[in-house]
Amino acid sequence: MYLFGSASYGAYELGISDLGVQVVISSSLPQSTYCKLATQLGHGAILCLERKPEFVLYAKDAVATANPQFQMNFNTGGGMTDYVCCDRSQEAMSYTGFFLISCLVERNGHFQKQCSLFVAAIVDYVGWDRQDEYVSANAIMNACKAWRFTETG
Repeated sequence: MYLFGSASYGAYELGISDLGVQVVISSSLPQSTYCKLATQLGHGAILCLERKPEFVLYAKDAVATANPQFQMNFNTGGGMTDYVCCDRSQEAMSYTGFFLISCLVERNGHFQKQCSLFVAAIVDYVGWDRQDEYVSANAIMNACKAWRFTETG
């Protein structure tokens, strides 16, 4: 797992820094599903102390490309209007790295964790580290974080 911005260099400050969450799902979903997810994740539904939480959702096949296209970019927070974009061409920013926090599937109108997706994501991630950063401190720390996550959720 990698963090970008202030959290990546130890300068993250609760209530001041932005919080970016990027999630990978097994496949694309209908547009209406993303809108429903945004209402379930919005500041009005889940109180979040972060200044501006940003939730970016990718389909699994997209993250295997050099320039992944998101399925949804959602920004929320107290004192701001929620923002939902489901078309990357409408945004000026480019998203290059991600911090995987959750794998969700829709069941009966609610998004739930699916353990097999967590395990697959962790295995893929550890495989990437073994290939690209085999003996680095990051690879060791990330393997420990992945192991802890599999134990504690």
